[in-house]
Amino acid sequence: MIVCAWAPLPPAQADEPGQAPDAATQLETVTVAARKREEELADVPASIAVISGEQIREQHLNTLGDLDRLAPNLQFSDANGVRTVYLRGAGGGGRQVGFDTRAGIFVDGVSMSQPPSVNGLLLDVKRVEVLRGPQATYFGQDTESGALSLVTQSPGPRASLDTQAVIGSDGIRQLRASGDLPLTDSVMTRGAAYITQRDGFVTNLEDGSKLDKTRDIGGRLRLRWRAANALTVDLAADKARQHSRNPLGEARSNTLGNGPPESPSPYTSNLNSPQTDDNDNQGLSTTAHYWGEHFDLYSISALRMAERHWLADFDHSARDYIALDYRDRYRTFSQELRLVVDAEDQRFMIGGYLFDQRAQSSRRLDAGTQLFLLVPYLTPNNEVTTLPQVDTRSYALFGGYSRRLSPRWTLDTGLRVTRVFKQLGFTQAATPGFAIFGFADLEDYNDGINETAWSPEAALSYTLAPGATLFSHYARGFKSGGFDADALARSVGSPQRFKQETVNSYEIGIKTRWLQQRVGADLVLFLADYRDYQLTQFLPVGNIVAPVIANAGKVRTYGPELALYWNAVPHLKLNLDAAWLHAEYTEFKNANGMGDDFSGNRLDFSPKWNANLGIEYRYPAGLLAGTDLFTGINVAYRDDFYTQASNRPIFHADPRRLLSARLGIAGSTGKWEIALFGDNLLDDRYSESLNLASLGTLYGRYGAPRTYGVQLQFSF
Repeated sequence: MIVCAWAPLPPAQADEPGQAPDAATQLETVTVAARKREEELADVPASIAVISGEQIREQHLNTLGDLDRLAPNLQFSDANGVRTVYLRGAGGGGRQVGFDTRAGIFVDGVSMSQPPSVNGLLLDVKRVEVLRGPQATYFGQDTESGALSLVTQSPGPRASLDTQAVIGSDGIRQLRASGDLPLTDSVMTRGAAYITQRDGFVTNLEDGSKLDKTRDIGGRLRLRWRAANALTVDLAADKARQHSRNPLGEARSNTLGNGPPESPSPYTSNLNSPQTDDNDNQGLSTTAHYWGEHFDLYSISALRMAERHWLADFDHSARDYIALDYRDRYRTFSQELRLVVDAEDQRFMIGGYLFDQRAQSSRRLDAGTQLFLLVPYLTPNNEVTTLPQVDTRSYALFGGYSRRLSPRWTLDTGLRVTRVFKQLGFTQAATPGFAIFGFADLEDYNDGINETAWSPEAALSYTLAPGATLFSHYARGFKSGGFDADALARSVGSPQRFKQETVNSYEIGIKTRWLQQRVGADLVLFLADYRDYQLTQFLPVGNIVAPVIANAGKVRTYGPELALYWNAVPHLKLNLDAAWLHAEYTEFKNANGMGDDFSGNRLDFSPKWNANLGIEYRYPAGLLAGTDLFTGINVAYRDDFYTQASNRPIFHADPRRLLSARLGIAGSTGKWEIALFGDNLLDDRYSESLNLASLGTLYGRYGAPRTYGVQLQFSF
């Protein structure tokens, strides 16, 4: 079940006298930790969508990027070959190590916002909380458009094993296993392993291979030690490796962008150079929880390492013109201390946070044996190598205060003060041919910035009636400034800084439940104003188009987000989640450094409409005794959007209409399940991304075509 926030509907209504509630049709109580404490979603005055671990398993979702079909105003898209999270139309970040992400990703409170982790594996996830809007108060810097908070399964007191196998078209093969193993009364362990591979559907005409063949493997191990009656210590380790051979997608034009591609059919390419995309993520964390009658004290320490290495045929053709070799590495240490005190009708929270990260990159552009046919002075063995390093250290103090002002009114406030220090080291070496072409030769350049950000938050809630709560919510977020540490053009001279970005976000909402918790509706109306919006722009430099990160000006987004869920009929569940989004550049002059005015243009990767409809029917009298029959249908719709701020027609992506279904039989005790499934049953062809390469090539990635298969689950 997916749950959001808000809706002006009737308050809770009583059933007929003497009518007893039916637990089988009541809505599930959803618990979240959006404010760093476990509480019911209905009590949180904010817009949140929750995707359960059961839903992830049932729909065999593999990566974070698979979630965007289930939560409105959440989108994962490729921006210039880099997977990026967009929430309410605002995303970006990760194009290079000097440009942080705008939406945060956290696993059990530990930041995993490094770009190689953005499309990470969903390992042993209990639920995903999609937190829309600024989250700086509770989650920290660079979460101004929102955050994804993943909560994993905790070790249990009894030995168990859960397995899942999936076999499908296009060579889909997947195996998951997870289980608990208690060692003593006070020490419990839990492990999870995952492996999946797919032959793919994009054919390289050059050699007949499948370019998007993937192989992902990962695991997670967790140990919980009950050190004392009021103290637990959790140790966690995880490691994942994701491999594919299609980092950029397929060409939509010829190399110079002035004609059709060599492989005009969708899902085909014609490449002579090898392509690979490898992402490695791993980490260790320790969480200590000490509690008393009226307080909870937490300590979370974590060390994470993330790396992405990709090779790309950047001319998108069978010609040997130009190739890319990129490697980005991130090493991050974080430490959080948090104290929560509960008193009668009020709650206090205070904490501190340290974040220390080193981000390094090695990016090489190689001239091929035939590039001189296009550019005579770019002969073989010419190359330009860019070596940036950005060290980031930030310190934060944060606190929150919640008070019940009366039986109907509740006030929640929060504040985070963050101090950020960034240091850039930059070297670029360009051989003579690339120097003539316009690339700079710069050695051991250094720069630094430091800044302070104040992130207040306040919410006021009013209980209209049992099961109906009205709220208003304000939050301020920020995205720290940084450096344009990508390939450097000679005309620029040195890496340029861009300023801190800020947002003021406003929400009003209502949450309702009625018919004895069998029907619910949530709605939120939001408005967000961004200043000094950071954006990748594309400047003409000599004969090429170079990406440059700069502050674009002002952005405004607003709209409603609606969630309806209905369990009023036995065995039947329905949920509808929808959002309408207005997102535009309200002030964007001198765009792309050429005097263009993009003011009034739609924000890139911001579809106006998002909707998800889920229907599930489970009949407890199957073909055999002790079995259930079940079926489910899911319809996900995403409106059209632009992938560049210019809103040029070549960057227009068509709507996406995905119909998925499953049909199966399961044991009534939940120990086994067999299901047939189909995804994108209408075989809708849609674009996930559209970008322009330096030589002018238009390229993009299509979404997956129709797939189908069988899924088996067993528990012991």
